[in-house]
Amino acid sequence: MSVTVTADGRIIVSKNNNTLLQFSNKGIGYVSNIEVKYNGNVITQTKLRKQIEKIDELTPKYIKFWEDICNMETPTMDKARIDAFGNYFVDIAKEKGWKTEVFESVTGNVVTLTMNPNAKKQPIFLSAHMDTVHPFGSFGNPAVKIEGDKIYGPGVTDCKGGFALSMLVMDALSE
Repeated sequence: MSVTVTADGRIIVSKNNNTLLQFSNKGIGYVSNIEVKYNGNVITQTKLRKQIEKIDELTPKYIKFWEDICNMETPTMDKARIDAFGNYFVDIAKEKGWKTEVFESVTGNVVTLTMNPNAKKQPIFLSAHMDTVHPFGSFGNPAVKIEGDKIYGPGVTDCKGGFALSMLVMDALSE
């Protein structure tokens, strides 16, 4: 199997010179009849397409979610703000019926969310940290600024963007 990135930004996955999947900024084109296997389960093109459609459907909600959580400033040594941020995720997870665990820590509690605790297969682990290094208020009020298709503020990539992406993936997979 090979992966090729073209000059026009397409990503092509192929095997024996047969294109299996083609990714571009316009979405995914399915050009052959393939099966993808993960942990022995067949993921058909239809199932994969439905997952991608679900992610596309949820994306606007999670862009707003991303902005909201980045506006919840969590400076590294501010345990109260970090714990409140973690509890926000615990509340969301409980609403979705996911298992939650909170482990006490001096600088901010550790939170785990499990969407399928009784799964028979190997788990997938997504991780992100809740603190940002900037002192509270460093970015003004609100802390996040959106200009066109760009977002600026504490934690937008490191690592609250990771939280938003993890929650989007978990939400899409729980359908």
